[in-house]
Amino acid sequence: YTNTPSYRIGLTITESFITSTDDSSLLDNATGSSNENATGSHRFKIDLTLAKLALTSTADSSFVEIARIKNGVIEEVEHLLNKNYSATSPIMKAIGVNEIKSFLNNEISIDRASELIKFKTL
Repeated sequence: YTNTPSYRIGLTITESFITSTDDSSLLDNATGSSNENATGSHRFKIDLTLAKLALTSTADSSFVEIARIKNGVIEEVEHLLNKNYSATSPIMKAIGVNEIKSFLNNEISIDRASELIKFKTL
């Protein structure tokens, strides 16, 4: 365990088909007809699971990256700071941006930044 993790955070996508064998609600519900309980259409199912991968991982075929954490700091904040957005810009007011900015400027520790972010999300 470390308090400065490095990961790619995202969603793992799992695709599958659900048939009437898997889910009886897909059988035809035409009560009193010759079709009653006949096999219905299959359903396409997409499951999304929150996941983390190593920064060096290339397992991208079923993974959609949302954020990247390097040494415990979300790189997106560094990217925003490099873009020189106005401090009044809505993106710069997002929870965590000022806290990570203060950490990057050596004004507070990463633990303090984490505490402040957690407090703001309560």
